[in-house]
Amino acid sequence: MSNSKSLKLLSHNVVYLKNVYWYRSQFTLKKLQKCLTAESLQVLYKSKHFLILNKPYDLVLYDYHKTFRTQKTLFELIKEKFPYYFDPRLTGGFHVLHRLDSVTSGCICIPLNYFSQRIGFDAFRNGNADKYYIALVHGHLKFEQVDSDGMFELDVPIGEDSTRLKYARCTPFDISGKKIENCVQPEKAISRVKILEYGTYKSKDCSKVLIKPITGRRHQLRVHLKYLGHPIIGDTCYGIDDFDSYRTMLHSYRLNLKINTKNRMFIKAMAPDPFVPEVDPDWRPNCFVNKLNI
Repeated sequence: MSNSKSLKLLSHNVVYLKNVYWYRSQFTLKKLQKCLTAESLQVLYKSKHFLILNKPYDLVLYDYHKTFRTQKTLFELIKEKFPYYFDPRLTGGFHVLHRLDSVTSGCICIPLNYFSQRIGFDAFRNGNADKYYIALVHGHLKFEQVDSDGMFELDVPIGEDSTRLKYARCTPFDISGKKIENCVQPEKAISRVKILEYGTYKSKDCSKVLIKPITGRRHQLRVHLKYLGHPIIGDTCYGIDDFDSYRTMLHSYRLNLKINTKNRMFIKAMAPDPFVPEVDPDWRPNCFVNKLNI
């Protein structure tokens, strides 16, 4: 990597590029956010069993590799806000029920004790957990056939990409059916996609979509949207090198949990949609397609 003024490696994963400091996070290069504080964490749901937060984008759960960081982890922020839930016996100090990529914002559920973790895992394992995501993708996505809810079901396996870094994923064939030789150990992966709106982002055609993962493969939604030829805006791992985007436009919008215990629990949490013109004026919708009804 060059030491020129245009591109300079300042540390293990901080880069100076085009007069801006960037953070290399899980194969992506993003502008550094202002430092987050514990007070800024948005609580969507809280009980004696579960804590559901609106995770900011470009924020890791905890520091897996003890790398240089300019930002605290989500678990460090939770420890500051709710110190009485911290358990030093656990990796990162908290239970993990499911994960969000560091680049993804939105609903994340933290079990607050061992019992909560067990009943939460049961909900995910038994199909009683529904997750819904919103994304902005490049181009105008179109489907020839959808169901009565306006959803298109994509059933395409996902495997490891042997030519890239450790966590990169790919499909074993492209949308034309051509085999991708570097895809190894593919596993079944199903996603349901609904087109919500067409519009432009920074004057380029894009679509706003709702996505429901049926299976839970690593990077599943990002890889499936790439397979369709409409990668997520800002996803420099699986899409176009659009470094001008301040984030990867993927958001965990809603999480529904049905907990089957003696006293049944129905938990619903929704993280406000960040992809609206009032929040991001670069997104300009111009054609409504389907309602965002869940």
